[in-house]
Amino acid sequence: MEAKLLFILFYFKFIPVQEVQGYLYGMGQAQAWDWIHRLTPILNLALGIEKVLSARKNRDIEQVLVACPDLEFIIDGTERPIRRPKDKKRRDTHYSGKKKRHTVKNNAGYSISR
Repeated sequence: MEAKLLFILFYFKFIPVQEVQGYLYGMGQAQAWDWIHRLTPILNLALGIEKVLSARKNRDIEQVLVACPDLEFIIDGTERPIRRPKDKKRRDTHYSGKKKRHTVKNNAGYSISR
């Protein structure tokens, strides 16, 4: 039981890739996925009442703001690879400079006014 508790608490604290989680505990990714999905409801029952589990949804921004009252700005961004555009202007716009790829950039900034 102690090993299972450590396994799931480590997962929620650091959110590692499942391959890494499995490697650290001597199992494959599929078995790590299985244990994460078996133990998460149990952990939610045990700790969810106390509201001590970290928020895992983007819509929980209000909770972040309450926990961090000095926060003024949040930025989140991703780049998704796309095929190289034929049009030069569009190609220059979407060139990321990383690994010579063309990407669509999705950046979201949130200014917080109090």
